[in-house]
Amino acid sequence: MWVILLVLLITPISALPFASDMVGRVTVGVLDRYQSTCVYLIHTTHQQVTSRHSDVLQMKAIVAARPTTVAVIFANSHIRTLREEGCRPLRLIISDNGKAGLQKYLRQESTINDMSEGRWLLFLDKVTSLEEYFSDVDIPLSCEFVVAQLSDKTNDRDFMVSLTEVFYVHPSRPLQTHRIGNWSSGDGFMWSTKPFVDRRGDLQGVTIQSGVHSKELPKEIERCKERTALKFCGEIGEIWHILQEILNFTSAYYVAEDGVFGAKRADGTWNGVMNLTISKKVEVGIGMFILTEERVPAVYFLPPILNSRMSVHMQEPRTDGYTWSYMLAPFSYGMRWTVFASVLVLTAFLSTTWYFGDRFGNSPEVENYSLCNSWITVLASFFQQGHATTPRSWSCRLVFFTSYLTAVTLLVAYSATFISFLAVRKTALPFADFEGMLNDGTYRLGLFPNSAQMNYLQNSPDAILRGVFEKLVKPGYDSLPTNDVDGLRRICGNWNYAFLISPFFVRQSYGYYHCTLVEVPGASLHTSVSIIMNKKSNYKRLFTRR
Repeated sequence: MWVILLVLLITPISALPFASDMVGRVTVGVLDRYQSTCVYLIHTTHQQVTSRHSDVLQMKAIVAARPTTVAVIFANSHIRTLREEGCRPLRLIISDNGKAGLQKYLRQESTINDMSEGRWLLFLDKVTSLEEYFSDVDIPLSCEFVVAQLSDKTNDRDFMVSLTEVFYVHPSRPLQTHRIGNWSSGDGFMWSTKPFVDRRGDLQGVTIQSGVHSKELPKEIERCKERTALKFCGEIGEIWHILQEILNFTSAYYVAEDGVFGAKRADGTWNGVMNLTISKKVEVGIGMFILTEERVPAVYFLPPILNSRMSVHMQEPRTDGYTWSYMLAPFSYGMRWTVFASVLVLTAFLSTTWYFGDRFGNSPEVENYSLCNSWITVLASFFQQGHATTPRSWSCRLVFFTSYLTAVTLLVAYSATFISFLAVRKTALPFADFEGMLNDGTYRLGLFPNSAQMNYLQNSPDAILRGVFEKLVKPGYDSLPTNDVDGLRRICGNWNYAFLISPFFVRQSYGYYHCTLVEVPGASLHTSVSIIMNKKSNYKRLFTRR
């Protein structure tokens, strides 16, 4: 059994030109449309118990085939609906001649409670103007409020009921009405196929209060308006600018006084942009907010913009004998032995073929390829040097050819390996992960103050990560960088400084720092980031397109 916790008003069905079975059939159709499992009958006047009882019994009989709870609620009880009970109710209101009482109730409900917690179905006479009726009732953008009114008969027997959706984009804008369906006693329901987000996708230029951690971010977003097609104005700037164009709204920016994204304090409160969003001083927090266990219950995250990792970055360590180390690196142990063995073998072959080649015309007086001279000749070929004379015997010439071919092959192999060493440098890092960084102890780690990264290190169940915070972060807590560029420039100004940042933002900030950075892949945190909104924001469903 569903727990009924909402208290509203009741008016008799008989006071309107709607028959009880018509009200029931329309209500059942709306229930099916919105997949609600409970109905609250809201009356605007107290009437006799027998009359109320008969209305409820009739409604229950109509929906008896469905697992639906029907209840009568009075306005003087003011019980709130608990969404966690699993029932998002359809609140059924049947207006009678006492419209003033109903309008007063709706005004109070829209002021005190969140009308979007349930769906609303109001049966209203067709002569009443919707604009006048809801002139003082603030129906928010996220609320699904449907008004049923009798239309002209399609024939002598069939009745037509129009179903109109009403809402305000903003209290300063006029009431919006959309015909979402019709019901006739002969043909049943005909629903509009236009999705919810398309019906409400134009915010008519309203201003949305937006929180940012830095005054530079609004400037970045504004630059997107005048950018050329090939100019990139920042990931967040691009996304927010596109949202403003698609949904037709503007932004008023509020910079957090402490200039941080926000973290939870010891007393349970928040600071930074998180505080602005939770306290509803702003509707949305713009920035790359990391999804954390503490943040998710406090604010609403839009779908992830980026799945990334936060890695430790540092300045590329200096290497002693930098040039010579890269020049000699291709000479591996195997290659050195290959060169040495080739020289010995070719020397022996050249001297031997010369010694036994007199009968082929070699003249000892002109050419003397003793072991010593042969060794010098072969060695010269390995240094790409030529010779004044050439042996006349084909056997000696074959050794010459083999010697030069071997030398050229080794040179090509060395050159290719040398270029690969220059193109792909393998830097010897002082540590490979957080544990190595902690044991090294010579580096200071920078990250944003009051950030998700800091909270993760500070409260991690891993003793190594807590040690990194206590020994490498906490000593410089009062001078931590407040933006990406500041952190990257500190790396360039200090050999023993490292910064925890996403590789994506390192690439995006290229040109703002002037040194070679290297990433420590083993010292990283995997994260998802997105824009945040207040939990009760009326724009949540519109921004997520759900």
